[in-house]
Amino acid sequence: MAVYTGVNAPGLTVQLPPTSYRKGLIKSCKSRLSSSVTHGGSHSIDLSVGGFKEFFYAAASGEATVTAWVYPEGGSNASLEVIEIGSGVKLDIANSVGNDGWEELSITWPASKKVYIIRIVNNARPSGSSTKDHVYFDDLV
Repeated sequence: MAVYTGVNAPGLTVQLPPTSYRKGLIKSCKSRLSSSVTHGGSHSIDLSVGGFKEFFYAAASGEATVTAWVYPEGGSNASLEVIEIGSGVKLDIANSVGNDGWEELSITWPASKKVYIIRIVNNARPSGSSTKDHVYFDDLV
């Protein structure tokens, strides 16, 4: 499995959208790297309220699965989504239960040999507390 965060995808064997389309396609909002809360390794992706980050995912034909570990601070809510390029249809979504600890989210869908968008989202509503408005994602595979 390969996850790509930008327009350069060495070794990719499936068709990517045209470069001009890809540059406007992968989006990130209220997202940064953090070393304060991690699951594995030295950094995680920190999303504040309303934040999201998207990645390209090159899938082979058959069933595809993506998993990620999420830490929703203070019981906030997070989701992991797979989106079809072109139509924008969400093919699968996994939501956290918001237990203020690390949770594993997993999505599985019947894939064609093409590129999909994987989106991680902080669905929390502003609480007024900076310690309850962040969601951390780690170990996305």
